[in-house]
Amino acid sequence: MLAAQAGSRRGRIGTEALLLSLAFDDGIGGRALAARGVEPADLLVAAEALAPDTNAGGTEPTFAPMTARALLTAVAYAGGAAVTTGHLLLGLLDEPDSVAVSILAALGVRTRALKRAVVTATEVHGVTDDERRSGSGEVVERVDLRVPHPAPLVWSLVHPVRNAPLLSESIVHGAVVSEADGVLIEEVRHRTPSGEVTHRYESVVEVPGRRERTRVLAPTDLLPTVAVNELTPMGEETHWRCELLMEGDYARWPLAASLIAGWSAQTRGRMHRARDLLDAGWMPGGPTPERPRDAR
Repeated sequence: MLAAQAGSRRGRIGTEALLLSLAFDDGIGGRALAARGVEPADLLVAAEALAPDTNAGGTEPTFAPMTARALLTAVAYAGGAAVTTGHLLLGLLDEPDSVAVSILAALGVRTRALKRAVVTATEVHGVTDDERRSGSGEVVERVDLRVPHPAPLVWSLVHPVRNAPLLSESIVHGAVVSEADGVLIEEVRHRTPSGEVTHRYESVVEVPGRRERTRVLAPTDLLPTVAVNELTPMGEETHWRCELLMEGDYARWPLAASLIAGWSAQTRGRMHRARDLLDAGWMPGGPTPERPRDAR
């Protein structure tokens, strides 16, 4: 495999090695790159500049963390079907801080437009017809947290909507109201500062044990957004990432800044609350432990 060959020169298989292997392939990923003028020779030069050879000892290469996460994301995009080069490229594009994305930017590639093209040409799990036409939106906010607990345990706390009241003091109820074709419709009830209880309905597409995409159905938001909740296993720990996606035109609206700030604060609070509960011994079906006094 070209990625492994490129990785053997650097001691690890980085995202640039995976991108290079896609550029040499004639599948969806390679064709999408070629259509934007990305040549393998240019990638080689850029990769040597941004990720030079560091494996003088010739040790067996391993996957770099971002590469491993991109591969897991590709599997999630495939939704149980065979993983294609289109899924692999989407996985890379979901790592905006990677060397691969830096190389594409240096070559003048508009990664958002590239992602739209790949989504259009690829069977992607969890992407609606509207998103397939317009792309999944631009990541406008991201919150990351490393949780010292295995991913299945973290998922069993953070995914079921019935656990939502455990993670937010303002949520009083969460339940699935319907399920069809892999899409959950969930109801979440919030208590406002004035004591009024409001209802929110969400559409959730789940990749079991791994990832969920949430869109608010009602009340209709002035600025439509998609929230992505994703867990990446790291041995006995978990890398937890939450992203807020918004179409570029909406992201420039004056109201967007306050919406993004509010989402970020609520998400950080929910994530730290979940970590506190797990640290305190929370288990599925067990009693809810007291929150530690020094918790965030």
